[in-house]
Amino acid sequence: MSLNQGLTVSRTGQLFDPETNYLIGLGRSGEVDGLIRSCLVRVGIQPAEEAWIRTENCSPHILTSRNRLVFASNELLPGEFHREFGSNSVQALGLNLALHHMELPYLKFWKDLPDRLTLSDLRKPIVAHAMTLKSLRKNALQKLGGTLGEAARGWVQSGQSISEFEENIGIPGLSQVFEGLWYSVTTGVRAEPSLPDLLHVLALSRVGGSFKGGLTAYRLILINLAKRLGVQVFPEVECRRFFVDRGKFSGVQLTQGGNMISAGGGILGFSFDRISSRLTYTGRNWLRRTKKAARPLGWKMTLALTINEEAIPIGMSSRAVLKEKDAPVLELEVVEAADYANLVARGKVLFLRTLMPFSLESLDVNYQQLIAARMLRRATELFPFLDQHIRRIYPEFRSGMEDLGELYGFAALDLIPDQLIVYSGEGKGSASGIDGLFVASEESYPELGNLGPTVAGLESAAWLAHRSGLAGPFT
Repeated sequence: MSLNQGLTVSRTGQLFDPETNYLIGLGRSGEVDGLIRSCLVRVGIQPAEEAWIRTENCSPHILTSRNRLVFASNELLPGEFHREFGSNSVQALGLNLALHHMELPYLKFWKDLPDRLTLSDLRKPIVAHAMTLKSLRKNALQKLGGTLGEAARGWVQSGQSISEFEENIGIPGLSQVFEGLWYSVTTGVRAEPSLPDLLHVLALSRVGGSFKGGLTAYRLILINLAKRLGVQVFPEVECRRFFVDRGKFSGVQLTQGGNMISAGGGILGFSFDRISSRLTYTGRNWLRRTKKAARPLGWKMTLALTINEEAIPIGMSSRAVLKEKDAPVLELEVVEAADYANLVARGKVLFLRTLMPFSLESLDVNYQQLIAARMLRRATELFPFLDQHIRRIYPEFRSGMEDLGELYGFAALDLIPDQLIVYSGEGKGSASGIDGLFVASEESYPELGNLGPTVAGLESAAWLAHRSGLAGPFT
């Protein structure tokens, strides 16, 4: 049902991956696994498969017109702020102290989500919505008492925005760095994020990870895991109709068969909007109470450059985000071509990504060519002599628009592949509004970034398990 655009190789042999190779929860911080890694262990990932997970060099690397800062480990972070913002910045910020006390509670909150969603005689399930973090913060402050100073306390409980904070403590450029952090971790944009939300996002970045071969390879591992657990996987099968009887999900119809397949529940891994025209209602239609879908903020456009290794500056992380005032975010990701199943010759590939507006103008190939030229120009400003080290580029926009039309020639906005779309705001959660039908996609919890679909999927699985008389999502 979902429209896809995955890992490909161009006619000229250029590796092209439209997705950022970064997942919140795939890594580990100290002894605490991220939520995704913990779930993979629960369902039986094998050591050889787990070896494909990469956690090194995944800290957010933020570039602005005046600063270059890596949100490194707690031990190294003060040195980063000292270098970029001066010797008094660490104490004035209070960030490191707040992170020291709050990182573990945040990470354990999400790691323990499956246990909270598991029914017992003593506990009731709670909704794993980000807003429940308010009670976590309140309890943490009560335990800490006067341990936190005023500056550090602001990162835990204040409603102050980062730009207000920047003005109050007098550190120019701070807000741009933290807005870049928000994009780097959540792959979305949020104007004026608050201090507590930024601290939460920074804690989540500690369990970020990547996967050898990109997210396309990661999905293949998930499919193999599902098959080992007895799940029947049908390749290239599309659901033609979704049936709802008196407000309850009742089944689907597949393309290769005309009969309805009854089902007591279902979880969509893509936007609910994709099936709105394929819903068939029976019974009293007034029971229809589907939730309004989240609105897309934009979609990601990618350029792939095969480059000489000398083009990458010393100290460059595997992924960096350039955040400048009044300019679209530019994401830069460097990968080893050999990691991608030897699809192409050995070498470095630099992916440039930016956020396109979710508008008809963005579908115009001439507009896309203009944006692509700006992306490359900004990259060459960051990396001197980059243009001299480019061996091939895809889409090759400089000599025509054929490649752009091939990749991004969408006839309408609703034909943009799901994994390219970026949502913003609170999201719609896991419930679709139809009893028994759930949504576990990027629109569920945009403020949790790509951890959101996992959270929504666990909520959905727990609901289906409870209705069947089972204890929780892993039963």
